[in-house]
Amino acid sequence: DQVATNPKCVGYVPGLFDMLGNLSEWENACTSTGDASVDLCRRRGGAFDEAANATCAYDDSDTRNHESNTAGFRCCAILP
Repeated sequence: DQVATNPKCVGYVPGLFDMLGNLSEWENACTSTGDASVDLCRRRGGAFDEAANATCAYDDSDTRNHESNTAGFRCCAILP
């Protein structure tokens, strides 16, 4: 889905939508060379420790094997 409010996609708290600033989020957008130390994957929406970058326009990338306490991915439940 495009980034926007989707009333059928909620977090673990009813009514929780469009979070920004908790973590920068990995996208399913990576180069694919077969080498995780070389492949670049896109991250968007800065984390809580990057206040200046906590915008939807924040766009960054790191290697596929990059580890970070401030990068993750969002899960949601699609409600019937």
